[in-house]
Formats: sequence, structure tokens, C-alpha cells
Amino acid sequence: LPFERSIVKVTHKLRIPTLAMIDGYLPEKQIKKGTSRYFPFHTDKIILFSNHQKKIAVKDKNSENSLIVTGYPPFDEYFKSKKISKEEICRKLNILNNKSIILYTTEGHSKNLTESAILGAITEKNYQKRYLEMFNAVKSINNIHLVIKQHPSAYFEESFIKELADKAKFKDLTIIKDMKIFDLLCSSSVLITRLSTTAFEAFILKVPVIIYDTYTNTHDYFGFTEFDAALHATKKGDLKILLKDILENESIRKTLKRNMNKFLAQNHYKNDGKASKRVAEAIENMIKDKKLN
Repeated sequence: LPFERSIVKVTHKLRIPTLAMIDGYLPEKQIKKGTSRYFPFHTDKIILFSNHQKKIAVKDKNSENSLIVTGYPPFDEYFKSKKISKEEICRKLNILNNKSIILYTTEGHSKNLTESAILGAITEKNYQKRYLEMFNAVKSINNIHLVIKQHPSAYFEESFIKELADKAKFKDLTIIKDMKIFDLLCSSSVLITRLSTTAFEAFILKVPVIIYDTYTNTHDYFGFTEFDAALHATKKGDLKILLKDILENESIRKTLKRNMNKFLAQNHYKNDGKASKRVAEAIENMIKDKKLN
């Protein structure tokens, strides 16, 4: 991003080494120079999710030594933390325990919904269509409850979503901002998302994922349907069908889990809880190298 590039330029002039870590999972096309808005090619060292990312990035980076594969520190929790029970989540959110939880994670928004390509440049009207379709899809299936986890930079207020739910006469809904994704995923039967690293997190916990692209101009922007690791809703009516497929067909759930493992084998370095330690070691090594020079 422009602000970050400015900081790096100044630090380079001051002969201060720079290290960047990507905040969230990036698709392959966002790791290529010339097409990436978010990959920090301008820094001295870059911390990566996986060897696959390094294989792509090394084509555009002069030195392979500048690319350090550590895994993603926020995912350390998925190795270390004890899973919370669905009963506890239901109690906290006041949801009947016999209902399956469907989790929908929203993406962040700029104030101008159409200004950023990563948001898919969709309008408020299309967001209304997306919510109404989702409410009607969930409403058509017995004993399920929809939890919407809003992004920290969510553009739409809770009242916007609740008004649409009222319009659809949909009541099995909880909207939250402040609860750990890890805990929510541990209690969820399905994750619905579009542009979010939460799909990657769901793969680690083996929670089935639907990439919900209906009424947008994105087409699995982050590549989560690679290896058929996630199902893909692209047109009106898809979401309802795919939800039923996952909830009612054990064979589909088993196939998705196998395919998630294939995705993770390529895109997740190690699930050993030590990514943070490897990042710290990379920083220490850069400090040592600077002292030697």
C-alpha cells in the first residue's frame, strides 16, 4: 500500500532493514509483481505462509534469501488452543443447542463500496440481494441458526442487516462483532464467506466452506475452491442447494475434508504452533546481520 511504501523508502535511506508479513492469505495472482496491490516486494525480507508462495514470489524477487517461510503466526492458536464446545457457544449466544450453526463472515469495506477491486466493486443493492438470498436459504432448512460475524471494518450497521432479516421474516439470526473466529468455527457446521482468510482457518478445523459469490463480479478471488476444497455459489439458488448438500450428505463432507487437506498441503507451511517463534528468529537474524555490517 502507498503509505507502507513511503515508510520503507524512508527506512532504506536511513539504512534500516525492513521485514514485512502479509496480514491474511493472498491469492496467487496477488503474489505476482505488476498485479499485486498487497505483496510487499519493496521490503528487504518477506515472511510467507508457505513454500508454494515462495515458489511464486521468487520469480519477481531478486534474492531467494529475502523470502522467509514461517507459516502464519495467527494460526498458532489452531495448534495450541483447546476447542470450545458447541454447547458453550450456544449458551453464550442464546442459541438452541439442537440447532446447527451456519457461520457467515463478512469482508471489510471502504466507504465507497465500488472503489476497491478486492471488494468486487459491488453495490449496496447487490449486498441487499445477497443477504436476502442467504436468509431465505437458511430459512428453508430445519433446525439451523445463522451467525453473522461482522468484519472489524464492516461498512453496514447491524440495523441494515436486521431490517433485511425482518423483510425476509427470518428470525434464526445472531449478529456479532467481538468473538474469536476460532471459537465460532469450532461450533459451526458450515462457513459461508467470500473474501476472507476465515476460509483458510475453516480448512484447518475441517469445517465445510461455501464461497458465496452470487451477485458479485468476483469468482473465488482467493482461490479457496482449488482442489475442490470449498463449494462455490455463483448464481441465484446455488446457496440453498449447496447448504443442503453439505448438511444432508456425509459423502460430500468427507470429500471436502480430503480436498481441504490437499489445499493445506500446498498452502500451509506447518501446523505446529511455532510460526510466531520462526518470525521472531527472522527478526533476530536481521538485527544480528545489521550489527555485523
